[in-house]
Amino acid sequence: MLLANISVAERITTEYPDCALLRRHPVPAAESYKPVIEAARARGFVMNVSSGKALAQSLDNAVDVNNPMLNTMLRMMTTRCMTQAVYFSSGSLPMEQYVHFGLAAPIYTHFTSPIRRYADVMVHRLLAAAIGADSTFPTMLKGDLVTRIANNLNYRHKQAQYAGRASVLLNTILYFKGRTELHDGFIMGIRKNGIQVFVPRYGLESVVVFPEGSKYEVTDDSFKAEGVTVRAFAKVKVQISLNESDVQHVRLEMKLVSPKIPGFSVDFILSAPED
Repeated sequence: MLLANISVAERITTEYPDCALLRRHPVPAAESYKPVIEAARARGFVMNVSSGKALAQSLDNAVDVNNPMLNTMLRMMTTRCMTQAVYFSSGSLPMEQYVHFGLAAPIYTHFTSPIRRYADVMVHRLLAAAIGADSTFPTMLKGDLVTRIANNLNYRHKQAQYAGRASVLLNTILYFKGRTELHDGFIMGIRKNGIQVFVPRYGLESVVVFPEGSKYEVTDDSFKAEGVTVRAFAKVKVQISLNESDVQHVRLEMKLVSPKIPGFSVDFILSAPED
């Protein structure tokens, strides 16, 4: 699939250098990787971010047999350091900016990705014209129009992501209404006022907020309270329920159950919705 997309991108750009619909993934700034580099270093791993290939190799090597979720969390953190891939018209940027960092490709488009739909249709039309299987039409060769369409595709894709996240949140709230559950979680990060916990069972992520007025010490990699130290990526147990104190803004709430820390953890009480 990658070879097909790259080959088509090269062909339509050669034939129509000013109006080929391509997809690029900008190279992230080195400093944007600081959180994942430091997190990996704290666990004894070195992240090489000099290129997409080097980064992929570093992630493949960052495996802890005692904590299988570590690699998953590092990959999640790495993804958040990157900008999103976008569609663009070949004539709107110099060739050195065509690169797709995530795929380590100098040029790329969506030819075999049916979930993109309209982008594929445009690319198919350009390729058909380039190989003589179909004729061109005036609007297809207008670079400024292709740029406007690309911008709209990017906008619509982002809106679809927002809608998808909202749908997941709604259904998560509906599922947890009247429920209180206990699950394994992993610490994704340490904040000044709490710990960010990822629950693989549901793909949920939330902040366990420290009680107001409590005494604790935090660093980038750990927090300490009542003689107990908890580090990033450590496994914990959390209680998941809904906070319905504000009916206009019902939200998911996580509370620490284990490790036991007086004043910070809670005793788990199982509850389920009535039939």
